[in-house]
This record gives sequence, structure tokens and C-alpha cells, in this order.
Amino acid sequence: ALSNGRLDCQEYGGPFFGATCKLLCRAGYVPSGLQSTCSTESMMPEAAPTFLPPVSCTPGSCGNYQWLEGASISYSSDSREIAATAWLTCLPGYFPAGSAFGLENPLQLRCGPVVQKENEAEVEWKLTYTGARAGLICAPDGMAVYDTVALLGSIQLTLNLPSTITADTLCTQFKERFLSDLSLALVMALSSAGQVPLDADAMMAVDLAACGRRLAALALAESPRQLQEALATSVNFTVKVANDAEALMLQFAVTDPDASDVFKRVFALALVSSSGIEATGIVTSRMTRDILYLIGEPDGTQVSVVKPDGDNNTDNETETNGTGDEDDDFLSSPAFIGLVAGCSSCCCCCCCVVCCYLRRRYMVEIYIDGEESEEEDFEDDKIVDIPDD
Repeated sequence: ALSNGRLDCQEYGGPFFGATCKLLCRAGYVPSGLQSTCSTESMMPEAAPTFLPPVSCTPGSCGNYQWLEGASISYSSDSREIAATAWLTCLPGYFPAGSAFGLENPLQLRCGPVVQKENEAEVEWKLTYTGARAGLICAPDGMAVYDTVALLGSIQLTLNLPSTITADTLCTQFKERFLSDLSLALVMALSSAGQVPLDADAMMAVDLAACGRRLAALALAESPRQLQEALATSVNFTVKVANDAEALMLQFAVTDPDASDVFKRVFALALVSSSGIEATGIVTSRMTRDILYLIGEPDGTQVSVVKPDGDNNTDNETETNGTGDEDDDFLSSPAFIGLVAGCSSCCCCCCCVVCCYLRRRYMVEIYIDGEESEEEDFEDDKIVDIPDD
């Protein structure tokens, strides 16, 4: 029997001989593989059927609790795996804040899954009473804790530079402008593919990996060549979202094949429209979630966690009463895929309108009589025609 998971053989009508079944582990458990086939380990007629390769679901580990400034922690055992517990106490001068605002020392924590969905293995320390993320809890007296959910992402791509721009000038003269264009293209692509409304300031950081290498090698570079270049590089970025639900939808947007196609199409269109630089060979990968914490003055939005009996010691599970299957199943349902695909054309059209409004092109420096001057007038720039969808 498979512990903490199951084999889904619906495609074959059940776990029959020859069936290849998907491995689905409970939330918080790491699958050892993607699938297993009902077969035998020998060719003998009496050989018993078994699933090969053998699969398992390994419990995820929360590791040690990180935010110990103004706090002490006592673990119930040596285990840091899912279902492990610990007791957190705020030191004198510090009081429970953030997700534990209104509670009193000591606070019980439990290692639990971030998302209640099969094959979502990420785990974190949670408040046993509410099931909410623990995070940074202890803050100085009178101060509040603010958290921001962020996604760290990276895409691989090739930038086809026009003849008027070299990789060196892109990474020096036009770097800030191009990073701004990348930021805008990423926001539009993520919003379209993930169906999550993002503002322009949602992009917290954008970095072009090739520019770091280029700047380090500029001392050895010759004069800029006026030849078209293809620059293979990666774009690393950090985007903030409102909550874990939005984070899950955006993670889905860059890993699901249909949603990822929407991302690539909108990103490439937005980038060429705003910068004149074509992006090809785009490869996406799953974004990782991170939580950023800030201690500051209370702004009046803090909500006290009130217990009816005034007792903080509770054995409530970290999992909420609902499993969240309804919302999570929707993300992988044909209805959601159809929604993404159906909206892609509309999103691309909107992208065209916005990008045409924000169209900017890069100008090269013109040297006249040995003196450097930068062209300020954009009237003679080459305009990139955007094909109709």
C-alpha cells in the first residue's frame, strides 16, 4: 500500500496489468516520481503484478524556525517534518504580532502544507490554532508586522537585437530603459496568462543575466559593431502578489502548457512593441514563493486573533476545515484552461493597444565632428509594425 498518496489509474479504468498510473501525494509530501506501471518483475507465469518503478511519498521538512530575534523556540522532537510541533515564546519587550496578533505566550506551531493540494509538497511552520502561516511573529512592543508574498522567477530566452544596438550598448546606455520594458512585459504576460490583475509596481526586481557578464568584459571589448546580434540570456525577476492563492495561479501560468503559451506570446509582443527587440526561444520554469516581512508602526489594519475561551493551548490541526479542493481543482480543470485560452486573444489585443501607446525605441549615439551628442527626437525612429491577431 502507498502511504500518504495514491496512484491515479482512471485513464486505464483502474489498476489493471499494463496500466500506467499517475502518482499523487498528499499535500506536504514529495512524490518520488511522476508515474508507475502495473507490471511484473519476472516473466514467470505465476509472477505477481506490482507497480514499477516503485514510488513513494516522502514527508516535507519545515527545517528550523527562522525568525528568532526577540523569540525563543522549543521543539517537541528532533523531527522538523510535516506534523512536527514546536512552542514559540516572545522574549521580554517583544509581543506576538502578525498572524498571532492578540494571542499570548507561548504559541504552538505545527509544520504543515502551504497549499492543500495533491503533489504540492511545500511546507511551512503554521499557527496550530488558526492554521495560518506563522512567519515573523515576535515584534517590539507597539510595533506591527507586515508581510508580502513574492514569487521569484526566471525565464530563458534569446534577444534578437536590431543593427543599431549592440549587446554592450544595451547593457550600458540603454540598460535602465530596457529593464523597465522587461518589467512591463513580464507584468502584462503574467496578468494575461495567470488571470491575476497586477499593477506595474508589482514587479519588485528585474535582472538581465547577460548584462552582468557584459559589464565585466567591457574592458576587453572592441568598438561596437553595427551588426545584428542574438543574445542568449536569462531574465530573473521578483513579483509581489496579494496572497498565496494568486501566487498559485501565477505559478500555474508558467508551468501549464496552455497558460505558458499565453505568457510567451504576450511577453514577446509586449517587449518588441515597447523596445523594438524581439524575444525568441522563451523557456519558462516554476516560480518559487518567498515571504518578505517588515516591522513598522501599526496602520490600523491589524486584526486580533481572539479565542473564545482565552486559552492559547490547542490541538487544532493546521489544516483548515475545508480542503480547498474546489478552488484548487478549478485551476487544473478544463474550464480554467478554456478560460485562459479563450482570453488569450483578447489579452493580446489589449497588449497591442497598451504597447503602442507606450512604444519607445532606442536611439544610438551619433558622433559629429568628434563630439558626442545623443539624438533626442524620436520622429525618425524605425517603427515596428504589430501584426493583427
